[in-house]
Amino acid sequence: MDWKATARLRKPHVRVYSGERERPVLMVVDQRTPMFFGSQRVMKSVAAAEVAALSAWRAQDGGDRVGGLVFNESGITEVRPQRGRSGVLRLLHQTVQLNHQLADVPITRVPITRVPITRVPTAGANQRSRTSQASAVLPSPDTARTSNTAPSPDTDQPPTKVGLNDVLEHVVRIAKHDHLVVVISDLDGADSQTQKLATNLSAHNDVLIIAVYDPLGYSLSGSPGMVASDRGRTWHIPESGGFPQHFEDTFQRRLDHWKTIFQSLRVPVLPLSTHLPAAEQIRNLLGHRPG
Repeated sequence: MDWKATARLRKPHVRVYSGERERPVLMVVDQRTPMFFGSQRVMKSVAAAEVAALSAWRAQDGGDRVGGLVFNESGITEVRPQRGRSGVLRLLHQTVQLNHQLADVPITRVPITRVPITRVPTAGANQRSRTSQASAVLPSPDTARTSNTAPSPDTDQPPTKVGLNDVLEHVVRIAKHDHLVVVISDLDGADSQTQKLATNLSAHNDVLIIAVYDPLGYSLSGSPGMVASDRGRTWHIPESGGFPQHFEDTFQRRLDHWKTIFQSLRVPVLPLSTHLPAAEQIRNLLGHRPG
């Protein structure tokens, strides 16, 4: 009750205060090798970086604390949510670094037994990079790519590559509650464990999936001598008339499967094509209102 206003206006007057509520926002940006594909405008990895930038600046403009995790097969780089522009700039810097690594040939992988997590120092903190793998210290992604490139003769363990579930497990550990988690990926490697992790994550947080795809990934017609390769495997593309429809049906079934799973968890899925500008698609998907 505002007694001064009540006395002045001669009727009850209640003043309502609403405190500002800033929310931690985590952008989970996929920069793995399968994202290094695009048939027209941009690669999937670039489309992911574009929408990450748009989303991060929009969240920062709304007063939220922005951070995230950027990952490839070699490791995960974590940027803790921060106020202001610094968190966004750190996140985008790490995204650009990993994006540029996709163009490097060859990319060597470090033989590791656990997923390396690189934490980017926050503003005002010690500027030395801190990398944690359980209680051990690992080299940063840049150092890892140029050192220890050959397996030790004392071990026969194959290199461990970071997968989608490794990243989601890390997100579950740091996003305890009331986070907004935006996963920007082509969902390569998604399986039943992905569903369990998404269930745990969405129980106490808001989750948004931005599924990046290239139209050639769902509509493909064969021609004489046409082949496709992926991670060391090669396929001859059939010229038969039924192949394009079969290929498209398979893609649609996979998409519908994950849409159904995420919808049951009340997790929105926004498809993002590499053929159109990211900003235009996001406006259309979210129902942009002119003016």
